[in-house]
Amino acid sequence: MSVRFCPECGSSAPAGAKFCMECGLSLVGLAPAPRGGWQPTLAGGLVFGAFVVLGLGIWTSILTPDPPKPKPGGPVAPAAGVAAPAAPAKPIELPEEVKRAVGNLAARAADRPEELDLWVHLGEVYYRTAQLDPSYYPKAIAAFDHVLEREPARMEALRGKGNVYYDRKETTAAIELYERYLRQKPDDPTVQTDLATMYLFAGDGERAFSMYRAVIAAHPDFLQAHYNLAAAHHQQGDAAEALAELQIARRLAKDDDLRASIDDMIGRLQAETAVAGVGAAPAAPRSPFQEAVEASLREHQILGPRITRIEWPAPGSARVLVGSFPMEHMPEAVRQTFEQRLTGYLTSAREAHPIEGTVQVTLVDAESGRELTSVSR
Repeated sequence: MSVRFCPECGSSAPAGAKFCMECGLSLVGLAPAPRGGWQPTLAGGLVFGAFVVLGLGIWTSILTPDPPKPKPGGPVAPAAGVAAPAAPAKPIELPEEVKRAVGNLAARAADRPEELDLWVHLGEVYYRTAQLDPSYYPKAIAAFDHVLEREPARMEALRGKGNVYYDRKETTAAIELYERYLRQKPDDPTVQTDLATMYLFAGDGERAFSMYRAVIAAHPDFLQAHYNLAAAHHQQGDAAEALAELQIARRLAKDDDLRASIDDMIGRLQAETAVAGVGAAPAAPRSPFQEAVEASLREHQILGPRITRIEWPAPGSARVLVGSFPMEHMPEAVRQTFEQRLTGYLTSAREAHPIEGTVQVTLVDAESGRELTSVSR
């Protein structure tokens, strides 16, 4: 079978493939291309996920550097302590074409048990798919375990399995895997930062702060460390230090959507600390219902990074301003699934924190003010 290569990331793709399993670029109508280009990092779940959710290649513009991953938690987490893990999100129904492609990759790997590069790739694909449908997380772990049973020090598998546990907020397991990885590559700033975040959520704040600062000392322009250190400061109740780190992250951010998201965080922290100007009043505290809804929206793999601000014109009504989120490009079935997810957030938040009256989430384009969709319960 002839093989072509993705013009975006350089990965090989069988003839007839409709999308790249590595970066998610639509291959429909593209001529075979020579191998070359950049290679996305393992943390590229947003790329693959956005590709799946937004209609099989329509959004090639989503192929931009991923925002830093502060999960679990974030710069707006409660200062009193570590936020409790959110309830598992309902899985997004994957298109049949994606399921078949993932299944075909798994079948190919099963026929080649000693081809460890293929199994690492399978684990990475399972991991990215699991960010939309969590039932794939065990499959990702199994694929990485297949590699580690044969090559216990395989770095990509250690990091990949650690990332699965990171996303699932299983701090002890993630810490053990990241530490094993760093014994081989101690200067990897991404894994160091993720390990620091796991230390933080395991209750070892001193060790987390020390590692964040070590990363920044060695890599002063590493945005993710500044961003996550801001989260750590805020969780410790130090909004001023969190604000300072966010402002550094804002200067380092190259992506417009990420800058807009950080601007929103800066604005909220400025309101909290009354540093936005003379007489600035602290932001009104969120109700438990509002906090639950906001946490769910911001943890959504596709929507979350594109939220610039969340307003509450009424106790049960959220107005969510988003950047670069053209819902008109979603196929109808995908749009319905996405709106069902939003409705599920309202239902879960209301069940956990009862509130009277109709509850509603309205998505609004931040630039034009145009309403994109609205759901209510």
